[in-house]
Amino acid sequence: MLNQFLQILLKSMEVLMIRFLILILLVSPFTFSNESEKDISHTDFMECYSDNANNLIDCIDTYEINDLDACKQQLEPYSSAIEDLDSYCWDISMTYDLSLYMQDRPTDFFDLLARDSTGSPTRSYGCTVTYDDEGYAEPNTTIFEYIGEEMETSKEQRVAQVAIVHIDENLGYAEVNYGSTIYPVSEQRFFTNELRTKTLKWMGLVSNEIESEHKGGTDKGPYGGGWVIDEKENSLSIFAGNYEIVFTDNCSWNDVSELINE
Repeated sequence: MLNQFLQILLKSMEVLMIRFLILILLVSPFTFSNESEKDISHTDFMECYSDNANNLIDCIDTYEINDLDACKQQLEPYSSAIEDLDSYCWDISMTYDLSLYMQDRPTDFFDLLARDSTGSPTRSYGCTVTYDDEGYAEPNTTIFEYIGEEMETSKEQRVAQVAIVHIDENLGYAEVNYGSTIYPVSEQRFFTNELRTKTLKWMGLVSNEIESEHKGGTDKGPYGGGWVIDEKENSLSIFAGNYEIVFTDNCSWNDVSELINE
């Protein structure tokens, strides 16, 4: 049987890396547009990338820059003018990831991380994946699937996934990203508009029963109903659809205010 928190979440549903991610949003000078007109007058990647009128994502897609080696191959004719191809291509890769991230930001829900946002995350809680000596991801998450009115467990699976919950305590609002990837593109994402706390536990709910400045809901993946952070167990439980996704390894708090003050 599900615990008390899941029962609350189900009722609510019925009535209806980490540090880097924050820092790059705070200090990045780049701005990106979701829409741009493609200029096909260029003859190679360097010409396309050097023209500010072009979108970096379009340039990389056009010239099939799939990795750093492909980037260096494209830029080899300009090697005399570029001091360090490895570093140059790495910078392009970082900019590309940030471009994808900004393009992936929510449009139907309040963007807690937007620079011009009236809110800002006060705390973030994230769970990462580690790798064994052979480079394979080590399972850190258990996915429970529930069926029937009694919500009995029908399937249990151990997998490797990542997650991050950005919380604005003042707004009682949170953004939840989880899945096989959360950056630059989040695989699954939802937003909770009610925040509850008790000793060593934090809980976010999607609720229509309270008055909140911003609505909760899901924009990617199965319907997200809520989440629970258990500080004693150092774990994160995410409730989406008929699944409970429990992260038990490599989870930690990240105080955003400390990052800003450093």
